[in-house]
Amino acid sequence: MAGAEQLRSFVEVPTGSHFPIQNLPFGVFHRRGSHSQAPPRPAVAIGDSALDLAAVADAGLFDGPALAGSPCFQALDSVAPVVDWADQLGLAPRKAGLVR
Repeated sequence: MAGAEQLRSFVEVPTGSHFPIQNLPFGVFHRRGSHSQAPPRPAVAIGDSALDLAAVADAGLFDGPALAGSPCFQALDSVAPVVDWADQLGLAPRKAGLVR
C-alpha cells in the first residue's frame, strides 16, 4: 500500500508491536468468558486488540465471499495459507480505514 508507513490509527499500539496498522493479521478468537460454548469468531489484530470482523460485517461495513461461508472463514487454518483475506472480505481498499 503506497504511503502505508504514514498510516495512523485511533487504536493505541504499543511501540514495537508486531501488529501496527501497517500489519493487520487475520485470526480467530473466542469472546471472553464464552470458551467453547460459542463458535470462534474471525478477527484482525491491531496492537493489543482484536477487531471482531463478524460484528463489523453485521454492521454492514464490508462484505465478501469469505463471510458467506462460515462464521469463522472455515476456521482460517483449514484453507490455503496464501489467501488474501482482505480481498476475500471485500475490504482491501477499506481495511486500514476501519481502524483509522
